[in-house]
Amino acid sequence: QEISEFESSTMGELVGRLRSRNAKYNAFWPELPLDALFPLRGGLPLDVACLRTNWISELLIHGRDVALAVGEDWPLDDQSCLLTLRLLANVLHTYVRPDGLGDGTLVIAPAGGAPFSLVIRGGNADIHAAAEEGADMLSGSPAALALLLYGRIGLGEAVQMGAYVSGDADGVQRFLDRLEKP
Repeated sequence: QEISEFESSTMGELVGRLRSRNAKYNAFWPELPLDALFPLRGGLPLDVACLRTNWISELLIHGRDVALAVGEDWPLDDQSCLLTLRLLANVLHTYVRPDGLGDGTLVIAPAGGAPFSLVIRGGNADIHAAAEEGADMLSGSPAALALLLYGRIGLGEAVQMGAYVSGDADGVQRFLDRLEKP
């Protein structure tokens, strides 16, 4: 549905809309300290640094959506995806539907980045800022992990792109099935 509103737009119009939104975005943030807090999803307080990273992630992931919709390639580089994964390390738990999953932990450990754990206990999801020992794990290519966690590719394709599953692959898939698309 988001894509359909742009179908009749020219490339110039699309670029103009992006520039206009980017100018509004840039006008809002310059004087704010990076540690100032703002509510995001469900009132979750995030600092300005995370929120600015969210803008990069929006351009990366949704830019890829648009490019693929018109038949263009949109490769994601690992360094940019590490930024996206740092953002997810702060917000991913808000995208989990913990119902029916039971208690468990999934470690996300991108190559070249800091690992974090998605933990479900008593029907509540939370993030821990380190790898929980003994938990099922997704590791490897930051681009593959970002696309997987954003629901743009499945586990099989992520593995083909350089992601690795350690532990119970079915358990990892159950976690992924509980994620809403960010």
